[in-house]
Amino acid sequence: MITKEYRELNEKLHQRNRNYGVGGKFWIQPVKQWARSHGCKSVLDYGAGKGVLSKGLEDTLDVRMYDPCIPDISESPDKADLVVCKDVMEHVEREYVDDVLDHIKELAEKSVILSIAIIKSNKKLPDGRNCHITIEKPDWWLEKIRNRWKIEKIERKDKAVDAYCVLL
Repeated sequence: MITKEYRELNEKLHQRNRNYGVGGKFWIQPVKQWARSHGCKSVLDYGAGKGVLSKGLEDTLDVRMYDPCIPDISESPDKADLVVCKDVMEHVEREYVDDVLDHIKELAEKSVILSIAIIKSNKKLPDGRNCHITIEKPDWWLEKIRNRWKIEKIERKDKAVDAYCVLL
């Protein structure tokens, strides 16, 4: 679901930039509320980065982390009631987007929250490319999401599209 070369670039960026992979703090309360309203006891932070979201949820939920670019949490994760994948899909190599979404579907027992950036990042990979390598319009992403889940809530923003989903 990720090439060796691209994984290595992301590992380097995580090591070199302490502000890369730390955006989860804004998602702590929305995830807690969604989990509570959908009876979710366990959460998988898919693409956890430095674990900011996970740390903020530990007081109320059974939290697991997965990120193929962080060696300590790169092993295939266990399933969870809720899979949260925020600021990840735009970093996935285009040829693996469907595989990654299918992987998320396999891991989610009840629900999924996806937040996908639709603009370029202000960060660069070590090879000079923009960190957001798969930029598409919201409708492109929403079609892929609708093929896998029932969307209960959509928030379209200038920079991202957020989809709160339940299993079909």
